[in-house]
Amino acid sequence: GVTEEATGLLTTVQAQLDRLQGVVRLTMTPLETNQKLGSVNITQMVATNTDLYVLDSNSGKALHFDLLGEEFIHDEGFDCGPNPNNPLNSIGKLVDIIGLPTGNSFGATLFGIDVYGNVEFCIPEESGVVSSLIAPDAGWQEIKAISMYQNYLYVLDPGNNGVFMYYGRGILFEDKPVLFFDNVIPEMKSAVDIEVYADELYVLRSSGEMVECTYSYMKDYKLTECTDPAPYRDTRAGQHPETVTFSDSQFIQMRMTPTPDSSLYLLDAHGNGIYHFSLLRNLQKILQPGFSDPEYAPKKPVTSVAFSPGRTIFRAFGNQIYTATMP
Repeated sequence: GVTEEATGLLTTVQAQLDRLQGVVRLTMTPLETNQKLGSVNITQMVATNTDLYVLDSNSGKALHFDLLGEEFIHDEGFDCGPNPNNPLNSIGKLVDIIGLPTGNSFGATLFGIDVYGNVEFCIPEESGVVSSLIAPDAGWQEIKAISMYQNYLYVLDPGNNGVFMYYGRGILFEDKPVLFFDNVIPEMKSAVDIEVYADELYVLRSSGEMVECTYSYMKDYKLTECTDPAPYRDTRAGQHPETVTFSDSQFIQMRMTPTPDSSLYLLDAHGNGIYHFSLLRNLQKILQPGFSDPEYAPKKPVTSVAFSPGRTIFRAFGNQIYTATMP
């Protein structure tokens, strides 16, 4: 049976275990939308303080939701991704999306890419502008993820065992790409995600390993260098101070929050947690979801995560989205 004493004891023990394990419990609530998401499978999300964009891996399209009051309203006029009814739209299923700075030349809010290097600048209330990146000499093999930092676009192509850099004029990337690496190229075949901060490239592998590389613009003096694997630092009680992987986790996605509190967040599909690291890969805490009512808990494993500038966490479980406030 259940008694107040038993419940209180369980809460106390859980709180002590969480403290030892560096776990912070977040109260997750279902996202209030005006429309059910149906059969979509959300694999990428981008969040602002007033907008939420989600990528449906089934259709390859990005969906847009506007925040009105406390409810997110589906923007049915947002055309981003494959559209057989638009003869000017030659893009395939999108594999990744990133937000764009406001005031850009297209008035676009979202940037998407397919596996063939076609890109789309997605514009509210209009059809997106589709173009193609100049491919590397070997052509594209298996584009998986993109990242953008200032005027540079970074494309992860595990099939080419590389990360390619494009210099941009505004948000246009019309030049031939440059391989990020020099003489030593880390194994990229199992890479699943990338993030970039200044000259630092972070690569996440499906094994949970991290690779960190520092780009060099002065090739005559110093080449780009990588730490492979780059160890995590885990200072929790009873843990090894430096570890290459977390054996009980399955990291599937990486997110970086902007300054002044730049951090790395790794999404764990096995335990549904979010591992918070400093840019030096020091584990800060583990954000675990909590659901006040088990009836509303998700039935599927976690598939994507996003952070808004206003410190709201969006966590997707297939076609279900939950929110929480950053601690």
